[in-house]
Amino acid sequence: MKRFKHYLVYSLALLLCTACASTKTKLKKTTDIQRDSVFFKRDSIQIKTINKSIHDVIFLPLETGDKKVDSVISKKLNHFKTYKKSGDNSYKITYNKTNKGFEITSKIGATENTLVQRKDSIKSSKKHSVTIENTKVIIKYRIPGWFLMVFGISILIVYLFARFRVF
Repeated sequence: MKRFKHYLVYSLALLLCTACASTKTKLKKTTDIQRDSVFFKRDSIQIKTINKSIHDVIFLPLETGDKKVDSVISKKLNHFKTYKKSGDNSYKITYNKTNKGFEITSKIGATENTLVQRKDSIKSSKKHSVTIENTKVIIKYRIPGWFLMVFGISILIVYLFARFRVF
């Protein structure tokens, strides 16, 4: 048992000689955050032009002043008629015997024109920089952990040998 006590005292003296003081280390971590702000604005102006429908009648006389020529024209064009239609638009041309001429009728439907003007604007704001500092205190021991573990195991072994009187 004396050996064990001597071994324990020498080990503790050795442990104290290695100075089990700790050192404090400050770890600073600086983070810079920069922000850009971009604003996108979209405006549109819509201009509508609405035109009403047009109904128009035009008469085109074919009188020459000569009765023979007028009668020949009336006989040839007596049954002349034409008519076309597309959607709201149409026209009709007929020969009028009583007035001796062409009657032209046209109908144009209502129209709507839309003009869209877009105004896009982009605004950017200045950069904002924010600095964040994190400070951490780290304590480091001079005696490494593996040394303390080996020391503890060796004391246990010496104690067991002393207990069973192996030396």
